Amino acid sequence: MDSTQTLTDQNPAVSEEHFLYSRELDGRMRERRTRVLIVSEFDQDLVALLDILQHTNWQVSWCRNCEDAASMLRVSAPPVVISAERLPDGAWHTLLERVQALRRETRFIVTAAGADERLWADALHRGAYDVLAKPFRCDEVIRVISCAFRLSGGRHMGIPA
Repeated sequence: MDSTQTLTDQNPAVSEEHFLYSRELDGRMRERRTRVLIVSEFDQDLVALLDILQHTNWQVSWCRNCEDAASMLRVSAPPVVISAERLPDGAWHTLLERVQALRRETRFIVTAAGADERLWADALHRGAYDVLAKPFRCDEVIRVISCAFRLSGGRHMGIPA
């Protein structure tokens, strides 16, 4: 693929809105990648989300619990964190508090099979960005992550501003 060809040229099923290229000083095109951290002990969550995100240029990291996520966040906080409602060493709000303590512009998204108004209200009240219901819908996952990234101060995400 040459430097001006987008991934959508190779796969017309992928919407152009999922890609954005920024021009380098030397005039070459360079892809900028958004980082997303997924925290879940369930392999099926990762598989489902990776299947949805495979045609984006987003860099996905994954870990199984709050402690591992906290370690990763101390090194480099991604703009978007997606957490399962229940984790082996705590609940989503435990991880959210750790994210908030970092005082970075990271948007936090909760996932749950039983996503209802109670969880949604609790998540928003505590400062989460949104809740994604399982099973995941491709359009909803892409939209929620895209909007979360924009609000985190992101400029180059793989989608148009």
